[in-house]
Amino acid sequence: MNNSDNMQQSTEQNDFTGVVYGLIGSCIWGSYMAVSSQGIADGFSAEDLAFLRYLTSGLLLLPVLALSNMFRRVGWQRSLVLTLLAGPVFAILALHGFAYAPLIHGTVIQALALILSCLAIVLLCHKEKLKFSYLAALLVLFVGLAAVARPFAVPDHDGAAFWRGDVLFALAGLMWALFLMLVRYWQVDALAATVVVAVLSSLIYCPLYLVLHGPLHISMLDFDHVIEQVLFQGVLSGVLALFAFSKAVQYLGLGKAVLFQAFSPAVTMLSGILLFQHIPVLSQWLGFSLIAAALFLGFYRELD
Repeated sequence: MNNSDNMQQSTEQNDFTGVVYGLIGSCIWGSYMAVSSQGIADGFSAEDLAFLRYLTSGLLLLPVLALSNMFRRVGWQRSLVLTLLAGPVFAILALHGFAYAPLIHGTVIQALALILSCLAIVLLCHKEKLKFSYLAALLVLFVGLAAVARPFAVPDHDGAAFWRGDVLFALAGLMWALFLMLVRYWQVDALAATVVVAVLSSLIYCPLYLVLHGPLHISMLDFDHVIEQVLFQGVLSGVLALFAFSKAVQYLGLGKAVLFQAFSPAVTMLSGILLFQHIPVLSQWLGFSLIAAALFLGFYRELD
């Protein structure tokens, strides 16, 4: 086997590994969004969920930090920037959105903002011109978004307040895109990025939360719901999803890895069926199909 064959095999292995990480991250993200929306409905505030997220992830990863001193490897300034983008500010923005807009808005708009932001970064860095196929795919994607997230598809919410939640979801998606871009640009290892964000968020946010809300506030909430949020917020989203998406970026690059976020709305819709008995209408299924087609037939070709 010659060198070119070895390189091709290595590339294929990296692509496969990146795909696996991307799928894991998107599946966790979609279910996390559904459980977060359920948490807000159960009486948790965005600040409560963020506290459970970073208390859990910080405690889990503190031993890793103690054994490796990753703050020194990443650098304090870069660690602070990454924490600002993927830490408590990001989480609270996204979680507050569920107070104004329904679940499907959260997953679709946040995913769309993330994907488009990352694609814009890739195109600007590569200084590529937008081809007609790219613009056509972009138009199809927006049509799909309108079909999936149209207000009258979810009649139990006040459509007049949707825009507030949608703006918060879009800002959260933009912050996540910048985080992934910097992880790639600074060549920060996925584990290091996960550890510094989790531990630094815990050290900064958890004491502030306890001062503002008191140590007994969480204990007044339903214990089973708290355990559920600890699992999804702290373990799955706060650790595994962040690590998986960072790994996917390392293996596939920013432009390709971020496309797996398109799977999150489907996972969210399936989770919504189990949690809320919300059966998606036909236009929502068709809208998701349009979004998937736009991403994989349009954007993926442009970046391949």
